Amino acid sequence: MIVVRALWCALVLLASEPLVAARAQARPEPAVFQPGPQATGDNTYVGYVEQPASGMVTSGTPFQISGWMGDSSAQGWAGFDQVQVYNGLMDDGGTLLSTASIGLDRPDVAQATADPAWQTSGFVARLDSTTLPTGTYVLLLYGHTPAKGWWYTSFPLSVSTAPTTLAAAGSPLVSIDRPRANETVPGGTTSYTISGSAVDPAATRATGAGIDRVEVYLGGPRGEPRSTPLGDAMLNGTAWSLEFAPNLYPWGDVSVYVYARSRLTGQESYAVHFFIIQ
Repeated sequence: MIVVRALWCALVLLASEPLVAARAQARPEPAVFQPGPQATGDNTYVGYVEQPASGMVTSGTPFQISGWMGDSSAQGWAGFDQVQVYNGLMDDGGTLLSTASIGLDRPDVAQATADPAWQTSGFVARLDSTTLPTGTYVLLLYGHTPAKGWWYTSFPLSVSTAPTTLAAAGSPLVSIDRPRANETVPGGTTSYTISGSAVDPAATRATGAGIDRVEVYLGGPRGEPRSTPLGDAMLNGTAWSLEFAPNLYPWGDVSVYVYARSRLTGQESYAVHFFIIQ
């Protein structure tokens, strides 16, 4: 019980970090698990559903659901041997949407929990939103442990026809053109250019694009412990670009966050893509 309490305190400290002002949504809440099929024993599960960060995806565009989860009673490993995403209840009319890749590298979780076994607590599930009509859903993320069966947590998801750029009214419009969503970038590459566009909606021919800064982060939102700043992008009209070396980063599923700031209003917004270094 002392170990579980200490672990939960570490997770609460993570959740209480200051919010990034540019984010349109609050930091995700800790997952609350409930018993599913063959569930037995105490609820000793913790984790986060971190992506999609905004809870919104664009219809017809592939996307990922990712985060981390573990069983605090497991010894020597994170505790889950299967993770699946359902629309509806498993074994009770629900539809299986995706089986996640598990055991992904999460050194930030291992550090926060002071347990090296939790370094492999990451998961990612790839989905095609064409399987979900436009609308709002409460999806279920199921995790299976060999000794205690299936346990699940719920999270909201909105599927819309609007772009996934996260911008309030009047904020910059920012997009990521390269890499494409779920594009595979060779891990041995020493130079790869991330690029896209950014413009203030109030910009005119006289003001130009109205953007004075574009920042690029790899592996998570700005301010997150796992996020790596790649630097400021070069600006050329409405286009921006930044070169980085994929061979210097771990292979696997990667998120890229791009923040654009308007020099006209000072407002900021961001866009996010997921790709694979392999």
